Amino acid sequence: MTKQFFDDNPLFIPKVADLTAIDAGADVPAVIMDLHHTKWRQHVPEKIIEAGIPLIVDPVTGHLLFDGAKNKANFKKLNYAKDISPEALYSDAEARLKKVIEPAIADQLSAGASVIVVPAFYSADISDIKFNLNLNLLSETLRYLEGKNIKLPVFVSINLGYEVLARPTECKYVVDMYCGDYKDKVSGYFVTINGLDARKADVGHLLGLADLVFQLAKGKTVITKHVGGFGEVLSAVGCSGFSSGLAEGETFSTKNLEVRKKGFGRPGGWTYVPEIFDYANDVELKKIGYTCSCKYCNGGVPEDAKSKKLHYLEQRLRIIDALKSLDRAGRIRLMKTKLQEAINFVGQHIGSPFKTDHLYRWVEILNKAEGWEHMSEDDEAKLNELLNEIDNGQ
Repeated sequence: MTKQFFDDNPLFIPKVADLTAIDAGADVPAVIMDLHHTKWRQHVPEKIIEAGIPLIVDPVTGHLLFDGAKNKANFKKLNYAKDISPEALYSDAEARLKKVIEPAIADQLSAGASVIVVPAFYSADISDIKFNLNLNLLSETLRYLEGKNIKLPVFVSINLGYEVLARPTECKYVVDMYCGDYKDKVSGYFVTINGLDARKADVGHLLGLADLVFQLAKGKTVITKHVGGFGEVLSAVGCSGFSSGLAEGETFSTKNLEVRKKGFGRPGGWTYVPEIFDYANDVELKKIGYTCSCKYCNGGVPEDAKSKKLHYLEQRLRIIDALKSLDRAGRIRLMKTKLQEAINFVGQHIGSPFKTDHLYRWVEILNKAEGWEHMSEDDEAKLNELLNEIDNGQ
């Protein structure tokens, strides 16, 4: 069995492109950097490593299939081939090795990564050619690491389409494929859902995500990305934690990779408000007289970009610390209490633009997940035997 890389959970792992969190001495379990950002600001990974913080480097291979992303100047500095297509890679193991696996691993190692993230592509669903391509990449990456005697922990990126969440059978297939043959060879998973806005998603899709990460998390670290405040709910349900940037939008969309965007991150004038699990416009916060007691706000509100980032990080780490001290049942109770407090907070401010519909849906997810338990290996064997009998018409 692969040794766990993280000793405890839940976790909040910030995604960074600068030294804001590191210079502030933030007590974080690790940080994530996109590979092309390590080329853009090479001093940042150096400082992270000097601070003794584990560095996770996302190889961002998913960018390779989108012109708007791969044509950015910093991405062009990476060692990936320029003529990659999923169809060619699917039938050519040597091309997968030379064009994707070797450069992805070499660049992660050169940046000082503490783990290896397996290169992968966005797959809309299990019928997408890239789903099986990703499984090939996983198998071949593990073989390559073994052959090169690289013994760093291995993490797998699972990036799926939104509609998969509404298909329980498909979600189970994803879990079976990634956990079956590989459960003893990988340390964990990063899960990203294209187009997921947890504030707008219905209960069915949110429940599908909660179940997906719960099943993947049996004995493994599972970090969800781009989920906003719903990451706190998932951390109570049984996910190992979540990750986001300190000043970024909370939704991942391949549309942003298709068209080259100028700049990145969240525009100024917005502040994270933990009382509502979301960002709010500074003008609206002034109207209601909102203040924050964290050490970066001193009874006011964060005024500049740096203080807004640190305020956001502080609030994330606060809730994670509170959840760590509780068992699963206690975590669910705490999150239900916080969600009800958020609903009450919004109700106290007549005419505020803050919404509560999603908060009620999140409470429903916690209620439905309250009794979830992982099956034992014997139970799994019996279930698989029963499913085989059904498939065979017995």
